[in-house]
Amino acid sequence: MKNLLFLLLLCTVLPGWAQTQLKGYVKNIEKDEAVPLVFIKNERTGQTLTGAQNGYFQIEAAPKDKIVFSRLGIKKKTIIVSEAMLQGTQGIYVDFASDELEEVDVSGLSTYQKDSMKRYELYKPTLTRKKDKLKVFVSPLGIGFKNIFSSWMQYVAPKTKRKLKFKKTFARWEAEKYVESVYTTALVNDITGLSGEELAVFMNTYPMPATFAHESSDLERKSWIKANFEDWKGKGKPLLIK
Repeated sequence: MKNLLFLLLLCTVLPGWAQTQLKGYVKNIEKDEAVPLVFIKNERTGQTLTGAQNGYFQIEAAPKDKIVFSRLGIKKKTIIVSEAMLQGTQGIYVDFASDELEEVDVSGLSTYQKDSMKRYELYKPTLTRKKDKLKVFVSPLGIGFKNIFSSWMQYVAPKTKRKLKFKKTFARWEAEKYVESVYTTALVNDITGLSGEELAVFMNTYPMPATFAHESSDLERKSWIKANFEDWKGKGKPLLIK
């Protein structure tokens, strides 16, 4: 009888154990390059998050869950999670929309995600400009080269240099705004009880790294705040000297 009860309990608990993290990188299927800031949604749980600038993401998932990848400028992609996919890091390859923009489901998106879509659309012509790369090919006449001049001039011509620099600046802006969206004064106040100047000093003393903000779960971020708060208290809650 005890063995039967144990088996029934085990069968009840196992489905909960199966849920874990689906991790991976979103990439351009044509060039095997990272696709940044893609919106990832678990259809079953409703959880929606934004992939990192390098395409990395991790989202709570269980076998047979449907995960949707979307954002302006790419074709929406849906995958079905398998047991094997939960065991390692996946490469999720997406196509860029050629003619019309794919419609993105904005339900469940955070304010940051909606604003990110607007910013991307505003600067899309500059952000989607691809670098000219030197190409080498073999023909009956011998070895040939393509884009010799343009691949070099893009790093010299003032207009092109500004565009390339802006893409890097935009990526930094997005990273900073994402951190601001998850490392909030309300969250820190709830965990630490700090407010006013003390709260501002604490957050300035312990800025959250952008990579950690993207790749960590809510629980990991809360643990990070608690650990830093303990460290700060251990130092006597120092204030910035004005």
